[in-house]
Amino acid sequence: MASHKEPDANAGNASGALARLARRVGIEPHFVNAMGETVVTPAAVQSALLTAMGLAAADEREAEARLAELDAEEWSQPLPPVVVLHAAEQPARIPIALPPQRQPLRWTLAIEAGETIAGELHDGDSEDGAALLCLHKALPCGYHRLTIAGVTGDTLLIVTPGRCFLPPALENGARVWGIAAQLYLLRSEADWGIGGYGELEQLVDMAAGWGADVVGVNPLHAMFFDDPEQASPYSPASRLFLNILNIDPSRIPGFAACAEAREICASADHQRELVALRARLHVGYRRAARVKDRLLWALFRAFRDANGDPGAQEAFAISAQPGRDS
Repeated sequence: MASHKEPDANAGNASGALARLARRVGIEPHFVNAMGETVVTPAAVQSALLTAMGLAAADEREAEARLAELDAEEWSQPLPPVVVLHAAEQPARIPIALPPQRQPLRWTLAIEAGETIAGELHDGDSEDGAALLCLHKALPCGYHRLTIAGVTGDTLLIVTPGRCFLPPALENGARVWGIAAQLYLLRSEADWGIGGYGELEQLVDMAAGWGADVVGVNPLHAMFFDDPEQASPYSPASRLFLNILNIDPSRIPGFAACAEAREICASADHQRELVALRARLHVGYRRAARVKDRLLWALFRAFRDANGDPGAQEAFAISAQPGRDS
């Protein structure tokens, strides 16, 4: 194994303005390669990366100018947009780009669960010449919103548990077993040419009957419905939504009341297509998507036009607002 080598002191001015600017925007000054050797990031590479990031700095003078611009930008935006901390790192200490204040500043923190806590930022609550808000109270995990009276903007305060949830049995060292399956490959006599949530429900029931503790499936994120053959679950179109190809249209609320959907399902063309899809050895993504697309649109039109559940209609209206992911 190659020995670890320290960075060459002559490879660049680690304390110069260019190096400080690079560090400030997250450019690593050096890294350890596969041979265990420390490779210093040359000044020319730092400069090229900075230029690509919109911070052109061909020399020390330009780097000093970019640093001054970043300082000015920070002072014009007193609150950081996001602060992330582990539950164990509390109480929270939030830097604010304001000099210590003569008069107390009133702050309010909206807790995700609905509670609101408030306090005051006093003169002397500072670190390195800037204000520092210390909450002095442990916060629950979640997404909380901090605002300060008279200060532009707000901060999203994200408190994480530090690690994933583990069931008590695993926490105590018990052993469990289960089944892993690719959902799209789960087939049944009633599938739509591709495995879906209906087949997953059947597998869960079977596994529970065998005494299994867990059923693992591939990621179920939204895929490319306009290009169904681009089907790798590990390269989704969005991780904010679920894959609609996994839906069993006949189990959507409102199916029984949708005359158009029932007529499609009863048609000879639809039944022939289902038989052909179920007979395939491999999943026919494009054909399965086409079959489901007709039904999903019919059900959507019925939902949109009918006087259905007011709560569901309101939730849909909110999710369909401009600017939201779709």
